[in-house]
Amino acid sequence: MTDTDVPLSPTPARTYELFNAAPELRRVVSSGSGYLVGEDPYGQTFRVDGSRPLRNNSPGNLKAGDFADTHGRVADDGEFAVFPTRDAGEKALRTLLFQPDSKYRNMPVDSAVGRFAPKEDKNDTERYKKFVKSRVGTNTLISQLTTEQRELLLDAVRQYEGLYKKGGTVTMGEKKWSTEARKPERNQK
Repeated sequence: MTDTDVPLSPTPARTYELFNAAPELRRVVSSGSGYLVGEDPYGQTFRVDGSRPLRNNSPGNLKAGDFADTHGRVADDGEFAVFPTRDAGEKALRTLLFQPDSKYRNMPVDSAVGRFAPKEDKNDTERYKKFVKSRVGTNTLISQLTTEQRELLLDAVRQYEGLYKKGGTVTMGEKKWSTEARKPERNQK
């Protein structure tokens, strides 16, 4: 028997718990108000409770559609994309806002927020714009933001969308653990 012939065993809930993380989502089994039941790559089911961006692995609450499909979406909750991991959702958000052909790149911060979270989608767009601009500290073009300002913008979007709300948990079998998203630590100058 070679190393490649060794069968994979299911990753135990304890491993996920140690990393304070939700399992990678292969598919959504069911979902409802405040929860999602998924299946990991090993066929193990788990339940995630918490805010929509937390349970959907979508820090920016990206809508389901062509963009999300081409950036790793595995499902949707009827309106918003569900990504296999939080990293995949984070990468999709960064690509949406900052890629060279992004429709947001040549917009000032407040215009980009207005397009990202329009009033017709039941957003308080003016409040959202104020919140993001207060965190970023400028209303310059997205393409002209410094690396630090980009990170501030992303963090403001995550926060406004509800990623950091308390109460995120994962349950797998008999194990239950917290998987709350934590705000990134910034170097204090």
